Amino acid sequence: MNFIKNSLEKIFACLFVISFLQLPLFIDLYMAHLNGHVEELKILCQKLETESAQQKMTLKVYIKALKSSSDSKVQPLGTLLDDEVCRFEKLQNGSLLLTQSNCFTRPIVFLTHFEKSIVQETWASFKPGLSMTAESLVWGLTGLLLGTLLWNSLGAFLRRLHLRFSSAKCRD
Repeated sequence: MNFIKNSLEKIFACLFVISFLQLPLFIDLYMAHLNGHVEELKILCQKLETESAQQKMTLKVYIKALKSSSDSKVQPLGTLLDDEVCRFEKLQNGSLLLTQSNCFTRPIVFLTHFEKSIVQETWASFKPGLSMTAESLVWGLTGLLLGTLLWNSLGAFLRRLHLRFSSAKCRD
């Protein structure tokens, strides 16, 4: 029985290690997708800046003029461009924060600044792997510690539960 318990504990800890090792890989792939979106939006914004400069306006004034145009066909274009410029700023900020974060803060920054559509895109192309970086080592050890802690907590809970039912059975 002890052999089975020890084996299960090791399997449980290994599953946590392997799961936590995927975190840096997923975030790195997410950052690659994110930076691709940022670059595309950057090109769009540069073209808009050029166009607004030719009209002798700032980009914000140019977009505002489009949004307030008397032509009902032009107004949605202004809204669309405004949304894209805002999205560029948001994604660029998220990319900068992820790039500047360290291995301890990166998951927190990711969870607070992720873009759902890019996460879905990343998940669709994600392939589990084994990364041999310092960050992966840190997260693998974190997974080992959390897995062991959770296993021991679960074991203690089950022992208490077993004792409670055993003592209730003895009274009957």
